[in-house]
Amino acid sequence: MTIKGRFKRAPTVKLDGASVASVTTARVLGVYIDDARSYASHASLMGEKAASSFGKSAVLRSQRPAFVLLTKAYRSCSTAALSVLVGVLPADLEVVRAGRVQEKCEGLAGGERKTKKNEILSDVVSAWQTRWTASGDGRELYSFFPDIASRLERRWVKPDYVLSQIFTGHGCFRGRLHRMTLCDTPSCYCGHDSETRDHILWECNLYEDERKAMIDGIEWAKVGPVYFEDLTATENNFSYLRMFAHSWHKRRTDMTS
Repeated sequence: MTIKGRFKRAPTVKLDGASVASVTTARVLGVYIDDARSYASHASLMGEKAASSFGKSAVLRSQRPAFVLLTKAYRSCSTAALSVLVGVLPADLEVVRAGRVQEKCEGLAGGERKTKKNEILSDVVSAWQTRWTASGDGRELYSFFPDIASRLERRWVKPDYVLSQIFTGHGCFRGRLHRMTLCDTPSCYCGHDSETRDHILWECNLYEDERKAMIDGIEWAKVGPVYFEDLTATENNFSYLRMFAHSWHKRRTDMTS
């Protein structure tokens, strides 16, 4: 029998007559180093720990200034909603992703490396989806983007100051402002008892023409009513939503000036 190659077996080390077990990862001064002298295991572990403390970690809060700057959203928006609005992994999950890529893709190249990276990203997005579904925050935005993977695919969705108000429900809506004791009345200028994002988008008679132009312009795959998700399903649809949002905001501003 002919055997090619070499047997790869950890060396046997003895100390005072006792065998010392071989390990692939060791902790040195609080830092995990693997047998390839890489810090991938440490990065992955730290990311997992950050993920387990979601909502409490400073690593998540560190993203808020950048998210607010990118979206021009109101500061009352939750961090959970802002990351979905921007379409960027929460910081703790990005650490997890990067650590796993370094750990699992070492030695891989070409298509094999790309496939493994996509698998890792899919797993991390799945964890993000579970978190987003269970979250009590950002439910107005959830109406538009209940599925994280779909949000990431819709790269044409670029929020601005006005669109962020429509997406999140945080903005110059008397209903919300009244709950925050920032407005004397919750009623809409049309006479409805509460001016909310949903009322403006679907019901308010002050914006019937703008709404009709939006509905007439969008495309949707199924016969039936138009839903929140349809408004961003294609780049064309998003352009009509943006047109409605900016028309609404201009008229709303004119009413109060």
